[in-house]
Amino acid sequence: MTIKKIWFDKDHIYGEDENGKSYNQSLLWYPKLLNATDDERNQYRFGFDGIHWRNLDEDISFESFGYEDAEPSQLQKFFLTHKELDIDEFAKRAGLDAN
Repeated sequence: MTIKKIWFDKDHIYGEDENGKSYNQSLLWYPKLLNATDDERNQYRFGFDGIHWRNLDEDISFESFGYEDAEPSQLQKFFLTHKELDIDEFAKRAGLDAN
């Protein structure tokens, strides 16, 4: 899949592929884009396999638009919005695999 067009709302990035199919992903996966201004978000370029924001040092692969977990689970949302918590340490102490 190749994304040809992107746009944003408050919480998501949307992409449209070469066949006109639309996809979306939560911006919680991309905190630099979540916190970016509209101007910063609009300063991107399409590459061979993804989208790159040079000034934000952020990349999103075209492939990721097709992932089943475009929206984080409740537990993932918790850790993505509480960066002060270390998910790896939490998982280790709980006897869980952090991946």
